[in-house]
Amino acid sequence: MTRLRKITRNTPIRFPILTIAAFLLGIGQTSAAELRLIYADHEVFPFFTGTGAETPAKPGMSIELSLQCAAAVGAKPVLARLPVRRQFEELRAGNFDALVGLSYAADRAEYLVYPVRDGKPDPARAAATISYVLYRPEGSSLRWDGKNITQAGGPLGVNSGFVLAADLRAKGIDVEEGPYDRQLFPMMERGRVAAVATLENIGDYYLSRAGAAAKVEKLQPPLSTRDYYIPVTRRFFDTNTALVENFWRCIAANRDPLYLSLASKYLD
Repeated sequence: MTRLRKITRNTPIRFPILTIAAFLLGIGQTSAAELRLIYADHEVFPFFTGTGAETPAKPGMSIELSLQCAAAVGAKPVLARLPVRRQFEELRAGNFDALVGLSYAADRAEYLVYPVRDGKPDPARAAATISYVLYRPEGSSLRWDGKNITQAGGPLGVNSGFVLAADLRAKGIDVEEGPYDRQLFPMMERGRVAAVATLENIGDYYLSRAGAAAKVEKLQPPLSTRDYYIPVTRRFFDTNTALVENFWRCIAANRDPLYLSLASKYLD
C-alpha cells in the first residue's frame, strides 16, 4: 500500500498573508474534502526536490503551491510520490485525485480534467511553465538554430529525470544523463559534455551565481516550452467541481508571487 502523507493547516508553509487573504475573500471556502495528490518520485528542481517516496522538508515550489492552495479552498491534502507509469495506473484506478505537474495530452484528457479556456488548456492556471534551454561554453562550435542542433565536442548533458533526454535521442542527438542538474555544469567545465540542456530557471541561476567566471553562453530560442498543470480525475471533478475550480483559481493567483518569494529558499 502506498504511504500517504496528510498535510494539515499546521504545516509550516505560508503564502504571503495579503495575497492569500484577498484570494479567500474573493471565493469563500468550499466544504472540506480530501484531495489526494501524487507527484513524481524524481527531482525536477526547484519544482520537486529529492528522489524516492519521501517528501523532503523543502518539497519544492510546485508542491508548496499545491498544498497551500488545497488548504486555502478547504481541502485536506494528502501527498504521495510514485514512479511516473504507476501514477497513471493509480489515477485510472481512482486511488488518487490529482497529479501535480503534468503536461496536456489528448489521451490523458480522456480520464483527467485540466483547467481549460475556450476549449484549450489554460496556461494562466498552470502550476508551472517550463522552458528547456541549451547552455554551451564560450566559443563552442555547437549550434542551435531553433530547429536543429549541430553537435560538436561530445554529448549533451541532461538531467536523467527529464523526458527531454528521450526527446533529444529520438532526434539523433547524443546525450549523457546526470542524476542532478547541479552536476551538469561542472561536467561541462571538465569537458565531459559539450553543452547542458536544462530548465531555464536552473541554468540562469547558475550563471547568476557563477558570474563572468562561468564562461558559459545561453542559446536562444528554448529547445521547448511546456505548461505543467494539476489535472484531477473526472470522478473527483464531477463530485467537487466548485472546489477544483477554486483550487485552480488559487494556483493562477498565487503561482508567480509565491515562486518569487521562494527563490532564495530554493536557489541560494
